[in-house]
Amino acid sequence: MPGAGLSAPLRGITFILVGVSMFPLQDVVIKKLSGHYPLLQLVCVRCLVSVGPLAGLAWWERGLAGLWTRRPWLHATRASLGVLSFTSYYMAIAALPLAEVAALAFAAPLFLTALSALILGEPVAHDRWLAVGIGFFGVLVVLRPGSGVFEPAALLAVASALCYAGSQTITRHLGRTESGATMALATTLVFLLVAVVSRVVTGDHGWGTGLHPSLAFLARGWVWRGWGELVLIAAAGLVACVGGYALVQAYRSAPASTVAPFEYVMILWAVLWGYVFWGDVPGPFTIVGVALTIGAGLYVANREARGHRDPALGGSR
Repeated sequence: MPGAGLSAPLRGITFILVGVSMFPLQDVVIKKLSGHYPLLQLVCVRCLVSVGPLAGLAWWERGLAGLWTRRPWLHATRASLGVLSFTSYYMAIAALPLAEVAALAFAAPLFLTALSALILGEPVAHDRWLAVGIGFFGVLVVLRPGSGVFEPAALLAVASALCYAGSQTITRHLGRTESGATMALATTLVFLLVAVVSRVVTGDHGWGTGLHPSLAFLARGWVWRGWGELVLIAAAGLVACVGGYALVQAYRSAPASTVAPFEYVMILWAVLWGYVFWGDVPGPFTIVGVALTIGAGLYVANREARGHRDPALGGSR
């Protein structure tokens, strides 16, 4: 187990670095296969691989209680937002460089701050609202709406961040009574249900011909191109399981204020793999926008951590 002999903060950092190194590998596999397979077929294989380990983990944590919940509709809502987040993220990856999609998806902490204030009623101080505004400006710099280089698929990455923030807002509420493995298992089961329904609707033919790469990735009919690629998809599912488990362990091992900033290492991996596999080099607008978004996200995370650490700051966060 990574970092087993380290102190809690170092163990948490080790786990978070393992976790954020896994997901870009999954992104590479899915992007490489996005021109041939439909997205939800990849999702189906990924879920079939991960549902067993997640059920075992939920049982290990809480026994049979980990495999059942008294709040199914809240789980379903959270999982549905997760499906929308995942789907829109990978539809964007089919048409855009990895680094740009990852950067836009990291607007999620800013959306989460806004939703926490608007839905959960958590207090947010003026400086944090200012940071949120700066972060969203960074998103606009990356998007460049109205310019000749604007790619509509970038809006899918922003939608992914918004849906992810919504699911995490529900996670904060559910986490008081439900284990992380139970929530992950419920999400995986909803993913699997959506994928099976997609198979019934699209069949083997689909209607992806001539569409934008993002829409074609969603609407294309299911295909079978050999066991080699299916094994690769299954491996991506296992990689995602390892990454998800590492993230959970990171936040269990050390305070969020210690480990959360290291999540931005994921963008560096996305830049590296985008260059290695597709020769993508971020342009100046992307670099500036990413810097603004990351800076705002780190400031919001730091202010939130200070608010939780010092009760005197409770109402002024």
